[in-house]
Amino acid sequence: MSIERIASDSGFGTSASLRQLFHRALGVSPQAYRNTFRGAEVTPNGAPRSPGTAA
Repeated sequence: MSIERIASDSGFGTSASLRQLFHRALGVSPQAYRNTFRGAEVTPNGAPRSPGTAA
């Protein structure tokens, strides 16, 4: 899903606004966050878990 679509669906005015707020809140860009957790599984509490990590 594109950042533009996520921004629109989430009620942000523009993708630039979403990127700025995302970076301010998490300290990384949406792209860096996505690259970090791409392919990661999610634990029952919603936290990301790297592939191959024991449950």
